[in-house]
Amino acid sequence: MVYVDEWASEHMWVSQDPYSHCPSPYLLQRTPFAKGPMRCLSQSHPCKRVVVMAASQLMKTQVAINWIGSMVHSSPANILALLPTPQLALRLNFRIDKDFKATPTLRGRLTTTERDFYSRSFEGGTLRVLAAASLTCQSLAADYICGDNIDFWPVGFDQGIDLIEAAERCHETSIRKPKFYFSGTPTRQSASRIESLFLVSDQRHYYLPCPHCRHMQTLEWERLQYSSDFQSVHYQCSGSGCGASITEQRLGEMLLMGEWRSHSEGDGETVGFHLNALYAQSGCWGWARLAKQYEQAKKSLANGDVWEMKVFYNHMLARSWDEAHG
Repeated sequence: MVYVDEWASEHMWVSQDPYSHCPSPYLLQRTPFAKGPMRCLSQSHPCKRVVVMAASQLMKTQVAINWIGSMVHSSPANILALLPTPQLALRLNFRIDKDFKATPTLRGRLTTTERDFYSRSFEGGTLRVLAAASLTCQSLAADYICGDNIDFWPVGFDQGIDLIEAAERCHETSIRKPKFYFSGTPTRQSASRIESLFLVSDQRHYYLPCPHCRHMQTLEWERLQYSSDFQSVHYQCSGSGCGASITEQRLGEMLLMGEWRSHSEGDGETVGFHLNALYAQSGCWGWARLAKQYEQAKKSLANGDVWEMKVFYNHMLARSWDEAHG
């Protein structure tokens, strides 16, 4: 059976490539850390649940689309994707539609009716992309279930059942081995759905080698160093006896040599991945831009406005926000 990451590398095209601004083949080497989640989403992997807690605009949605594409092509069954709102569901629908049209292997495989753009049929199954609140009023059955941006799903459900549990119950009528993919950025500490799922997982973090001493380490915000004018920005190696300055220009080669390492045994059925914006190559965020955003958030915090720092913690560092910070 083909792994999702191998399938995507061979077949997938991206309709709006941020690097070329036109349809281009999906290139895993640009985001090599995406291999981990996609490998675990493959049918041959024994895990039941894949959780990605990552910075904004960092692999989460593309991993989902690659997974959906590989299932439609090579292992068809009912697929359910859930978003916080109908508007976001519609946006993902359009993106899937554009990526499928850009991908020769997938072009023409989805059939949409004029009455229901949120539901498409294909040989062997149906793809539904809906708002999470739809679970409260519909009986939906699926073998592959994707939940995006889950911290922004509605709170609560009938009879005290959370929407995450309700989503997983959509598989109960099937005899096929289930696979669930939940992703998002965290929000408030102790109230974050994505963080709660990550904490019961094996908690994988992406380790990179220092280009000077080869020490393997995760990228942590506290080790980013920069000048007051942000013209000089570098990362300080955490290796004992090294402490070398690593420029952002070395990030690409480091990412290619990176590896996911677990920090916990977890519950035995959930694999989790954490990634902050420092891992994004400059086409997405950039270390200088992050430093500027952080300093602006610090100024706002000093004036009593915690909002910008909350956003930075949640969306850039992929950390939940402890209200005690405020």
